[in-house]
This record gives sequence, C-alpha cells and structure tokens, in this order.
Amino acid sequence: TTLNVTWPNSTIQNGVFGNICVSATTTCGTSDPSCLTIDVQVSKPVTPPSISGPTRACPGDTVTYSVGFLARASYWNWTVPSGATIISGAGTNVIQVAFGNTFTTGVIEVNAFNACGSGNSRTRTVIPNTLTAPGAISGQLTGLCNAAGVTYTYGSVTGASSYNWTVPGGATIVSGQGTTTIVVNYGSFSTGSVTVAAVNGCGNGALRSATVTGAPGQPGTINGPSAICALQTATYDVSTVAGAASYTWAVPSGFQILAGQGTKSVDVRAGSNPASGLTVSVRAINACGTSPIRARSGISVINCARNEASSAFMDIAAYPNPVSDLLNVTFSSDKNQDVLVNVLDAAGRLVMTENRNADEGSNKFEFSVKGLSSGIYSLQFRTTDALETIRIIVE
Repeated sequence: TTLNVTWPNSTIQNGVFGNICVSATTTCGTSDPSCLTIDVQVSKPVTPPSISGPTRACPGDTVTYSVGFLARASYWNWTVPSGATIISGAGTNVIQVAFGNTFTTGVIEVNAFNACGSGNSRTRTVIPNTLTAPGAISGQLTGLCNAAGVTYTYGSVTGASSYNWTVPGGATIVSGQGTTTIVVNYGSFSTGSVTVAAVNGCGNGALRSATVTGAPGQPGTINGPSAICALQTATYDVSTVAGAASYTWAVPSGFQILAGQGTKSVDVRAGSNPASGLTVSVRAINACGTSPIRARSGISVINCARNEASSAFMDIAAYPNPVSDLLNVTFSSDKNQDVLVNVLDAAGRLVMTENRNADEGSNKFEFSVKGLSSGIYSLQFRTTDALETIRIIVE
C-alpha cells in the first residue's frame, strides 16, 4: 500500500508529469485503478516555440494550431479571437479552432504551465482570408457598341469558391456568372467597367476592373510613304479596328482622296507644290462614338524627275468608288493609242481584261464590275510605253 519513487536528476530537470496509479488484486480479480496526478518540476516552462497554423481564416473555417514539444510543460493554456471557438485539444499542444460568423480578426495565444507556474506566451495574429486579385481581365475592351457574345476571362484564384462579375449599364451577362469566364451582350453605351472579384467565406476579394467603351479604340499605325512625288498617288492604310463601322480620313490641303474614304485604306493624290511636315490622319467610327485620332506626320511632297514615256496618261479618276455596278474612268492621253485594261484582285491575280482605244485628249471608259466579289482591286492601264494603276473598291 506504500510506494517510494525516485527519479534521476536529469529527468527532474526536464520535469516529471503524469499519473501514479494503483489497483488492488485478490484471487477474485483486480480492481479498477486509483490514480494521482503528480507534477515534479524545478522551474516554470519557457516560452513555447512558434505557433504552427494559418494566419488567415474565414467564418466557417475549422483550422488546426499547434506548438512543438516543450520541456517542463504540464499543460497548455490557449486563447482564441472573438468569434472563434476551441472545439478540441484544450490543455494540449494541438488544438482545433472553429471560426464563426462574427470573426473579424484577432490573436491566438498560448503559454505552458506546471506546478511552478506559467511561462511566457507565444502569439499568432489571424486576419480575414480576403482573396487577392490576379492578373488583368482578358477580352475585347473597345468597339463594343451592340456587340454580342463577347467573352471575358479572369485567372483562377487559390481558395476561391466562386467569382462575382459586374458589367456596365446597357450590357448583360448571358452566361458564366460565378465562374472565371463570362459571355456578355452589349447594347448602345458610351463607357463603363467590367469588374470581377474572387469569393470565399470572407466575401468578395480584391476587385479587378477593366474599362470598356462602345466607341472603337484608336487605330494603329498608319502605313504609307513619307515622301510622295507631286501629283502622284499613294496609299495609306491601318489595320482593322475592332467594332469600327467606318473610317474617316483627313489629308493635307492640296491633297485629294481618290478612293477608300470610309474604309481602312485610302488612295490619295499629292498636291502640286513641294511641302514638308504634312499629316494624314484617321479615326474609327461606330454608332456609339468616335475613336481618338491616329495621325501620321512628317509627310513631304517632293518634285520628281518625270520620264516622257510615263506621261501617256494624266489625271486618271474612277467613280463611283466604291462601285457595285458600272464604273466610269476618265483620263487624258497624249496621243491616239491602244490601251490594255487589266483588273487584278488583292492577291495580284488577273480577273478581267479588255482592249480599248484612247483618243488624244480627254477620254471616258465604262466598265461593268458585275460578277466580281466584294473587295479591293487594281485597275491597270497599259500601253506600249506606259503603265499606270489605280485602285477600286467593289461592294
């Protein structure tokens, strides 16, 4: 009925904590044990090591926090933020914490204690797990006037349960709300924003937005020559602008737009006088507005040496241009001569050819373009000593 126990000094230095139990035994069996908890220490515990566990949580989350082994620790005392509850592990070095709907932010704290007293505390701050925003929204941003089936995509966010999108007034999300990709139909509108936020138990995360406009965006670089011979023809063009219904070109005083006004490419005839620092500009238009102007500056008109053989034709003009039925071509010839007229498509393939006779002086030819597909064509006038080309647009 009496037990004497000794421990080595090395064990005492690390602390002795646990139960001493005894059971009575007879020939009929053994009783249930009776236990006494003992706590033999030389000093109180030191500060626990770092707390392991997430620093972010949302209402509805259940999270595990722990600290490592600590000499002379008999029990652990944990406190958790307001709105959080320890659901298992109290008094041990590993606990499970449930975060409720009232949780906002706070500190998890733990210290160890034994028969000699309580040690210093270790803390870990926990904040809401508000989701961050990834990269930019992908999709068409300009020229959206009355556009249908426009797709926008947003990179996935770790921990997101869904995604919340908004679109401008006059636009409708037709599919994809709650996912990383939506499809939008637009009506007539000026400008606005497409926004998205990743969602989890903490609500909407950081907002990502993209500005969208009904009007077309600014056209790209204008292609064409920087120097033009006086009274000669040159072509200027831009790449297709998304959502553009037409294009409006402006040329320097003394220049003439021969063909292409309203399209993304124009043929212009330079003025008769040398000049420098001239500008050609274009803007894209649709029913919702007009794009910023794109300008090509630094254009010069120069005097060029003329070859007598190249003067067979003067002042070639074609109208109407664009044309859908009958094309009229006027020009001047320096003599009576035969003219071979070729029509080439945009790929340079010959699609029509005719032989005509030109009189000295003013001439007018008529050509039927019925049967030609819509597009841009080159109209060549060829004689034995000259070749000149103008461009026409068939609707």
